[in-house]
Amino acid sequence: MPFPQGSSKKIQNWFKEKGIIIPSDFIDKAELYNDLITSWSARMNIVSKNDLGFLLERHILDSLTPINFIPEAGRLIDIGSGGGFPAVPIALIRPRLEITLLESQHKKILFLKEIQRRLELKNISIVESRLEKFESDIPFDIATVRALPQWENYIQRIKDILAASGKIIYYEKRGEYCLIAK
Repeated sequence: MPFPQGSSKKIQNWFKEKGIIIPSDFIDKAELYNDLITSWSARMNIVSKNDLGFLLERHILDSLTPINFIPEAGRLIDIGSGGGFPAVPIALIRPRLEITLLESQHKKILFLKEIQRRLELKNISIVESRLEKFESDIPFDIATVRALPQWENYIQRIKDILAASGKIIYYEKRGEYCLIAK
């Protein structure tokens, strides 16, 4: 399902408002991502069926809301990546940022690997693990958390894998997030 008419202009305006230069391939890759989510959602629950017609606003652009707090380079971990939000849209905007997608459900791992392959995302790695069992030798600069049930129970564990100056970006609800320093 391609983006609705006028979406390209909406994307361009969104980037302009944020003061960010839109990567030349962003719209094409975001549309392919949209199509893959739509087709895979027929087989498994990637996003709510009610959201399928609103992926651009509710998921792709919403994932980028805190982009000005996300460095151009460094290490980011996305906890409970699910369908790749917010990590995949961030990866499209921040190609020099090393992004780890942490997901425990195997079927979603398969989807994420397909996204990585089809969108040619060289800056992401996908790890099938629960947060409680995940280990990393190198700390992360940023952790993103979106749609993780009872996420408050995991704050200390998330802080444990962050660098001393690390931050958590928690997506509270559409268009809103909070930034938590370690």
